[in-house]
Amino acid sequence: MKSYFDQIVKAHDNLGRRGMTNYGSSNVLWLQPPFATIAAHELVIYLIPAGTTLVTNGKLQQGRPPGQHDGNTNFLIPNSPPPGTTAGSEVFPNFPSTPQGLKLVASLMFHEAMHNKLALTNRQLHPQLGLASGPPETAAITDTMALTNSNINAMAASLDIARPQWTAGLSLLTQAVNVPDSDPMKGNW
Repeated sequence: MKSYFDQIVKAHDNLGRRGMTNYGSSNVLWLQPPFATIAAHELVIYLIPAGTTLVTNGKLQQGRPPGQHDGNTNFLIPNSPPPGTTAGSEVFPNFPSTPQGLKLVASLMFHEAMHNKLALTNRQLHPQLGLASGPPETAAITDTMALTNSNINAMAASLDIARPQWTAGLSLLTQAVNVPDSDPMKGNW
């Protein structure tokens, strides 16, 4: 993820727009309690088990992404304050912990980051190819796909856009992890 976003930040900083922040490099973090405040231009991508969803309805529950997808971005989270004003993205990392599997998860996370930051639907984003690709419009993301100049330029131009993130999922996941294994309700989302 960092190598992808370092390319975006470099392209952004080279735009030389007056009054805009020069970031220098990206900062990719794995969040854990206590959670930091997420700045308006930053993104949150949830990694959750396959067969569950968090951002579809603003709660951890059983569910799947749209067919042939390994992630989901939602702009109409019902429980966000106020509804529809925040974005939430999730990826289902159901791939082997090999270099190829980890690269695929990072690529899927970047793909959902593009949906999130650019506020584009599948039909709008997927034809742009590279890490914007996705079914049914184009081929699914693979571990061999790379960022295109178009991907980099689109994200660089949008890096400063405030896209408030749905962060309530952080505490929902923390609560779910802290349910004792002996609780019969554990895993019954």
